[in-house]
Amino acid sequence: MKVFFRSTAHLTRILWHTIISIHFLTVLILGQITIWGASYIFYIVEKGINYNIKHFGDALWWGFTTVTTVGYGDITPVTLEGRVIGVLLMLVGTALFAIHTSLFAEALLSQDYLPYKKVRLEEKHIKVMFERLDEKLDKIESKIKNS
Repeated sequence: MKVFFRSTAHLTRILWHTIISIHFLTVLILGQITIWGASYIFYIVEKGINYNIKHFGDALWWGFTTVTTVGYGDITPVTLEGRVIGVLLMLVGTALFAIHTSLFAEALLSQDYLPYKKVRLEEKHIKVMFERLDEKLDKIESKIKNS
């Protein structure tokens, strides 16, 4: 069985560096802005029409359950605008999930973390050692021929 990570601490470091990376944080912040913004618009559109929306917290709950595609069904849009916002949030949720997954996959599969990078470095080191040995052998052969 191949071991891809030297230890749990190694894997934890990889995941931590991914989570604090600028790409991950940018996607996270843009996702939060989108969810909160869409929830606010949903609240404005559905307030007074949808009896399940009593305050912004209800709309925010709906936004998070929709973007994660959980959709408990306790709050559903009743207006056309609310349904359009729901569809857009579902698409955004799918995209956010895919982007976060790709960022984690990139971190886990990058050359910086897998052991084959170490093998490549060792191969390079061995190649350099052989080149130096060849140079030394050439010098020894030339000294033998000259003496």
